[in-house]
Amino acid sequence: MDIELFRGDTKVIELAVTANGAALDLTGKSLRFTVKASHSEKTALIAKSEADGIVVTYAAGGLAELTLLPEDTRSLANQVHTLVYDVRLVDGSNVYTVLDGMLYVRPIVGEIGP
Repeated sequence: MDIELFRGDTKVIELAVTANGAALDLTGKSLRFTVKASHSEKTALIAKSEADGIVVTYAAGGLAELTLLPEDTRSLANQVHTLVYDVRLVDGSNVYTVLDGMLYVRPIVGEIGP
């Protein structure tokens, strides 16, 4: 699933976590969202978890919301960015990549706020 937003915007993304076509129960598990400039990059540009941007909305149904805030992309240069992301599910000591794709950040014309 690819994501597109304008630099400095708020974006709420619905996440549906599945395994073999069926909803994956998120009860007792955690989700991590990471954005990097490329797969080989070591440093994350954006990192989110349940502590700061991911809310599980229906655990048994595998549903969650990811909120990207203006400050998550405001520091990027005002140009088109093609980034990579993934969502990883942590279940105890086991980690599974459950979603991945491209994150496209588009430039803006006008600035609002700092």
